[in-house]
Amino acid sequence: MYISPYVIGWISLVAAVLLTFFFPLGREHARHFISQLFIFVLFIVAAFILIPSAWLGSGAAVKSIIIGVIVGLIAVLYRDVRRFFRFFRGKVYRISHPYYWYERAFRRMWR
Repeated sequence: MYISPYVIGWISLVAAVLLTFFFPLGREHARHFISQLFIFVLFIVAAFILIPSAWLGSGAAVKSIIIGVIVGLIAVLYRDVRRFFRFFRGKVYRISHPYYWYERAFRRMWR
């Protein structure tokens, strides 16, 4: 069965937009990194397939990949900002907590 490249391009664009704006954010760093990588790749694939070469002139493939990289980076940055405001707003990193190894080492040095 043959799937048109334009269908793949539109599916990747819709999936990237849905993942960027509507997919729920998670606290786990590994899953968040994987979803960001997936969003980045989807935007590059969508830009490479959907932007006509007549619009970009010579070197259209490289220019469309650069456009996809820029849009993908903006989407990843937006998702990072959303995640920060959802999970880390108002959190204060406390260095004096006794479970941190460097606090225990610091206390041992000055005893």
